[in-house]
Amino acid sequence: MLHLAIIFFILFIRTNLVGIENLTAIANGLSKTFVTTANQPAAANGELAPADIQILDFGIAWEWEYDQHFVFKLAQACKAHGLSADLINPSAIEDTFFKYRAEKLHFRYYLDRGSDALKDFEPLAKLISAGGARIVNHYRHLKHSLDKATMHLEFLTAGLQVPYTIILSPYKYEPEIRITDLAKLGRSFIIKPAMGSGGTGVVVGAETLADVLLARKSQNDQKFLLQEKIEPVMLGNERAWFRVFYVFGRTFLTWWNDVTHLYRTVKPEDENDFGLAPMRQIIRTIAALSELDFFSAEIALTNDGRFVVIDYVNDVCDMRPQSEHPDGVPDSLIEEIINTFVTFVTPRSLHQETGANHAVRLPKTLAAVVEKWP
Repeated sequence: MLHLAIIFFILFIRTNLVGIENLTAIANGLSKTFVTTANQPAAANGELAPADIQILDFGIAWEWEYDQHFVFKLAQACKAHGLSADLINPSAIEDTFFKYRAEKLHFRYYLDRGSDALKDFEPLAKLISAGGARIVNHYRHLKHSLDKATMHLEFLTAGLQVPYTIILSPYKYEPEIRITDLAKLGRSFIIKPAMGSGGTGVVVGAETLADVLLARKSQNDQKFLLQEKIEPVMLGNERAWFRVFYVFGRTFLTWWNDVTHLYRTVKPEDENDFGLAPMRQIIRTIAALSELDFFSAEIALTNDGRFVVIDYVNDVCDMRPQSEHPDGVPDSLIEEIINTFVTFVTPRSLHQETGANHAVRLPKTLAAVVEKWP
């Protein structure tokens, strides 16, 4: 019995020394792809997660062919800074899902540029969200921030300038409506569905109630916004129409011609000479209202000196590079956005944000995943 007690005591000491060594390594910032048994993270039910779970810094889902440049550059930048990243295209959804479900894989951060267009990504998105990853533009915030009718009212309450707007109920629930203030919109006005992106369902040159009825019938379960057209002032040879990006607290201003859709970066002298700095506070206000991490908005400067927000929240920003597409985003800006992502995803940013290592919380049943969605 004495011999057994000595053996157990030695094993106890060795096990704890291994744990101390691993904790010291983590404290010193050593990057580990696989978690050892002595440093197993806790699962959702309080049990230890499997010892061989692969923890990657960043999961990036994408499906649009023209997104390849951005996501590949982002993954390369992560690698260059010692971060691990996994690109998930449609062909990798199933494999990634089953690895995640089997508790063989976990992302600390997850950027979803796929599920808005391809529903095949949704089961994986639900699983990753429920598993405790830090979602860039979390799904629970998207539900209200992408509703243009909701955001219009929130912008008004926050004191932001927006076009004169009439909000209409869905045709499905209220087919007969009376619009008494149509004249306030001007002879030609804009019709927008409350939900949607990329200009889908938008009528730019509407003029009559017949145009309104046709649009409402085409998406009969949608709320619609009728908005006045905003004409920007001319600043030099440029229409004062801008696309402003918000990325994890940083703000980036670009000229964006609403007719040609061509970008040009706003230089510091442009910002100073034309008094464009207020747009930075406007985009920060939108970020506070939407609670999103990465998005853009269109803002126009009018003849009477108002900065009017036009396109409220664009959550999946078109990141095609200008070097390959004339109407793409300036390459230098894409590089700055990628650098901002990398800075945010580094362990230092993670510790500043959470105050501790990100816990791995993997649900044991698919029902638990559904309950936590979004």
